[in-house]
Amino acid sequence: MPTPRPKQAGFLMPAEWAQHALVYLAWPSAADLWLENLPAAQDEFVAFCHAVADSDANGNARGERMKILVPTVKDGAIAEKRLQGLPATIELQPFGDIWLRDTAPLFLKNASGQKAFARAAFNGWGEKYNLPHDPDLALRIGKSSGHLNFETDWVLEGGSVELDGEGTCLTSRQCLLNPNRNPGRSEIEVEAFLKNWLGCEKILWLGDGLLNDHTDGHIDTMARF
Repeated sequence: MPTPRPKQAGFLMPAEWAQHALVYLAWPSAADLWLENLPAAQDEFVAFCHAVADSDANGNARGERMKILVPTVKDGAIAEKRLQGLPATIELQPFGDIWLRDTAPLFLKNASGQKAFARAAFNGWGEKYNLPHDPDLALRIGKSSGHLNFETDWVLEGGSVELDGEGTCLTSRQCLLNPNRNPGRSEIEVEAFLKNWLGCEKILWLGDGLLNDHTDGHIDTMARF
């Protein structure tokens, strides 16, 4: 029997402002990518984690828990020391780029609150940045989560879609109809896929994104609900 799509199974992708159980983040660690900017990137990352935790004057976190992916045990020790006192747990998962919005799975929910992970294929933003460990990162995260997992061979990055949690998806033709993502797929086919995969009812299309944008018009650089 074919595996049901998320919508058939009663799942949908909630709006980004819906309450999270935790936030997945990836520790900046690749010296060959960050070069002299690595220390500054790690400082910014730590500041971001403090903002997510939203600690009060007594150090009690009012915000969200975090799961920090690290590529090596050594990086994990560094991250744990830098994030001491924050509601963060370290998980050993090799990755290439830290932009988990695009490389991690999408998070879904059903009416009873059950969670599921939806893993689409990732091809380095149209074969531009093929870094080790990124293509299968979403699969590894999904399997380690213990939640229900959906998988598809369609290419889809999280930053290319914007959901309001009430049935509407915002995206761009430059990205989702780009031949470097799902060649040969028509707009009608892409719409059907998005509805079945994200649990939405209506697709709003924009045209081209920012000039020289390596994501080919990700919606998260142009418009948000």
